[in-house]
Amino acid sequence: MRAINMNRSKRGFTLVELLVVIAIIGVLVALLLPAVQAAREAARRSQCTNNLKQIGLALLNTENAHKYMPQTAGYFPGEDAAHKSDPPPADQVPNTAPAKLGSIQYFLLPQLEQQQLYMTVSGWTMTPFFARRVVAPPTVFICPSEMTAESGSIVRPEDASDGAAWGGGNYVANVQALNHWWKRPNQPPGDSSGGNDALVTQPNPFQHPELRHITDGTSNTVAFAEKYAVCPTPASWSHGRTHWLGTRAVEFDNVFAWNNRYTPPTVAALAGRVDYVGRGEVPQLAPTPETCDPFLVQTPHAAMQVLMMDGSVQSISDIDVAAWHAYIMPADEGLPLKL
Repeated sequence: MRAINMNRSKRGFTLVELLVVIAIIGVLVALLLPAVQAAREAARRSQCTNNLKQIGLALLNTENAHKYMPQTAGYFPGEDAAHKSDPPPADQVPNTAPAKLGSIQYFLLPQLEQQQLYMTVSGWTMTPFFARRVVAPPTVFICPSEMTAESGSIVRPEDASDGAAWGGGNYVANVQALNHWWKRPNQPPGDSSGGNDALVTQPNPFQHPELRHITDGTSNTVAFAEKYAVCPTPASWSHGRTHWLGTRAVEFDNVFAWNNRYTPPTVAALAGRVDYVGRGEVPQLAPTPETCDPFLVQTPHAAMQVLMMDGSVQSISDIDVAAWHAYIMPADEGLPLKL
């Protein structure tokens, strides 16, 4: 009986078969990559929404504790000092922690479980900047999709065109609804004469906002919106930045919908108002960092996410100027605020 040969030759892939397999894998990767990127962006957008919800809860908890809210920038808590000075006088900002004059983002820190960070700043929250000490914002103020600043939303001296440095952030407060401390003495509403030296009074200086002031309804009024940390790039202290500890609305800082410092020909008043000067444009959706408009709010997402005064978060992808203007103003649109 003939023995059976159990040693069979092993046949491997041919070059053609290997190339076909590689091609198939490449096609699958190409098909899956957009889905993976979309899933990652959805996760980042979800985190951004969660950040805004935390900020909204902190805002409402602060209002509940004090019966009023911090201004977008100003003195808090207690009576707001009716004084515009840069820097503020020492007797109004004693060199003790916590800071007495600062941004709304700073004053919300205790309600965001950031008490330790809150106690690292004393006097005026602009003091670290002038001392060239960068204070990074907590992660709740950083949108994970936004990449115009370094990790941790830090702008370092070597990154800025003028050598400035600051901690950025991506959520800015609505000046028109939450007021601001900056007031030019004896300046009538709407008077922006004087060219670049005109420091236009911001809405309701020295008045802490309360929910009862939002007569259009808290669900119809924007409290916070998204904004790039640097807009446009490269960074510059004089324009286009988000500084989470900043207090000077005339330099954009931590706010939007401010009363403009300058009056270039492209700037026009909306709806006949004398106290709010804007460009009459809606939020920018996913603009490039190099071409974004520093006078506007912008988002890296396909839709702008905004925090409303009632703590809810809305997504805006298509809105006209009149509707956006109505969302910004806390009282009946078209009626000037009392300054």
